Amino acid sequence: MTSESALIGVVDDEPEIRTLLSEILTREGYRVVTCASGAELWAMMERQRPDLLLLDIRMPGEDGLSIARRVRALSNAGIIMVTSLGTVIDRVVGLEMGADDYIAKPFDRRELLARVKSVIRRQKSVGQTGPNLLGKIESLEKKLDSVKEELGRLNDEALHIDAEASHIETLLHAHREDHCPTCGSKVIYHQAESGSLGICNNCGWTHFVEDAK
Repeated sequence: MTSESALIGVVDDEPEIRTLLSEILTREGYRVVTCASGAELWAMMERQRPDLLLLDIRMPGEDGLSIARRVRALSNAGIIMVTSLGTVIDRVVGLEMGADDYIAKPFDRRELLARVKSVIRRQKSVGQTGPNLLGKIESLEKKLDSVKEELGRLNDEALHIDAEASHIETLLHAHREDHCPTCGSKVIYHQAESGSLGICNNCGWTHFVEDAK
């Protein structure tokens, strides 16, 4: 954001102040749009997005403090409050409302430009780092989604393995020898405390089958 490209909105109900600020900023290479009230500012912001606003605190209708609060909720535009000498409370409240800086009337041209350039530099820094930060957040969110999908897949595999193991265990525990492997005679099973005991009536061969747990 250079001085040639930066758009500055001047909001003041005094025509002389608007004209003076506009001339100073225009000579410095800034683009300037002036508004006499909050209503004019909101109408202007429907068409344009200023990079910086110079807001007079004491205006009839919606004052600069209210405007600053609303602007800050909608935009990251820089805000410099224009105050009268000795209004410390106004300056403090303005900063708390989201203003970036303030300048007192009557203001010095060099001080005004220095404060304007300082705020614009900060806004430029925010504009450069903001997209990068958003990009990093989006990248991390995608990685997190990928990790969640992988964990879900591994969990499904683990459940499948557990089910197969349980099935195999059940089959092992439930397997009975219908015929004696020694003599070939039929094996008769009897229910025991923790399973079934098979006994060959011909040769006495025994086989214990544990109940499935």
